[in-house]
Amino acid sequence: MRRKLLAAASLAAVSGLAAAQSNVTVYGIVDANYTYNSGGDRHFAGVDSGGISGSRLGFRGSEELGNGLKAIFTLEYGLKVDTNTGVASARQQFVGLQSNRWGTVMAGYVYSPADDFNSDYDGLSNSGLLSARSNMLNDGGFSTKTDDTFQNAVGYISPEFGGVTLRAVVGKGEQTVSPRETKLALGAEYKAGPFKAAILHHDVDNIGGTLPKRDLSETVLGAAYDFKVAMLMATYASKKLTDRDRDNTWSVGARVPVGNGSVRLSYAKLDMSADNGNKDASGWTVAYFHDLSKRTTLYTGYHALNNASLANYDHEQVKGLTAGDNARLFTVGMRHRF
Repeated sequence: MRRKLLAAASLAAVSGLAAAQSNVTVYGIVDANYTYNSGGDRHFAGVDSGGISGSRLGFRGSEELGNGLKAIFTLEYGLKVDTNTGVASARQQFVGLQSNRWGTVMAGYVYSPADDFNSDYDGLSNSGLLSARSNMLNDGGFSTKTDDTFQNAVGYISPEFGGVTLRAVVGKGEQTVSPRETKLALGAEYKAGPFKAAILHHDVDNIGGTLPKRDLSETVLGAAYDFKVAMLMATYASKKLTDRDRDNTWSVGARVPVGNGSVRLSYAKLDMSADNGNKDASGWTVAYFHDLSKRTTLYTGYHALNNASLANYDHEQVKGLTAGDNARLFTVGMRHRF
C-alpha cells in the first residue's frame, strides 16, 4: 500500500512540474450555415462552412522561461465542415518569444496587422460570407483582405504604450532567383476608453516574383466609437499597383446590442479608378447575431452586392456572373467556439 502511495505521489509531482513548465491549449471554431445565393441566372441553396467565422482547429502553447519571458507557438488550420475535405490549409503557424517588457517576436507563417484590423473595424467582424466591406476588399484585390498572412515571415507586436500598440511583419516569397517577392506590413492602433483608431500599410515588392516587375502599395485607416447603445465604425483603403491608377474602397458599419445579441450593419463602396467607374461596386448587409452562451452564437443575415455595368464580382457559391449582374445572399447558421 505504501509503495502504491509513493508511486502515485511521484506521478503527481512529475505531472505538476510538466504543467508548471508549459501550457498547451486546443481551440477552434465550428461554423455551419444554410445559405441561399443568387446572381443573374445562377443559384445556390445548401449547407456551407464559415458564415461569420472561418471554421478552424488550432493548438497554442507557452513555456515560462523566467524574468517575464515566454516561449510561444501557434499551429492553426482552416476547416471545411460541410464537406469531407477536412483540414483545408494553414491559417497561421509560428514559434516565438514573448516579453512583458519588450513585446512579442514570431517567425513562420504569420498574420499581418490586417487580420485584427479587419475584425475590429468591420460591422460584421470581417465575416467572409456577409461583410460588405470584406467582399469589396476581396473583389478589388486589396492585399489587406486577400493576403493577410505572410509566409517565410518575421513579426513583431509591441507592448502597449499610452494606449498605442505597434505591429510589423516582413515576409519573403518562395522564389530562389531574382526577382523575389518581398512583403512588408506595418500597423499602429490607439485605444482610449470607448474610442479606437488604427492605420496599417502593406508594401509588396515584385508581386509573385515574376517579370515584368509589379509592386503594390496599400494604406488603410479605421476608427470606431462605442456609444453603448451602438458601436459605430468607418474605414478607408487605398491601393496603388505599378500599372494601374489608384483604387479605393470605404465602409461604414454598426453593432447595436439587442437582448442577448446584436444587430450588425455594413455598407461598402469599391471605386476602381482605372476603369472610369464601369467596374465599381457597392454592397450592404443587415444581420443579427444571437448569443446562446459565451461560446455559441446563432446568426442570420442578408447581403446585397451591386455591380456597375462592366463589373461581374460574385459570391463564393455563384461564380461567373455576366457583367452588370447583381448578387443576393441570405443565410442562417450557428457558430460554436471551443
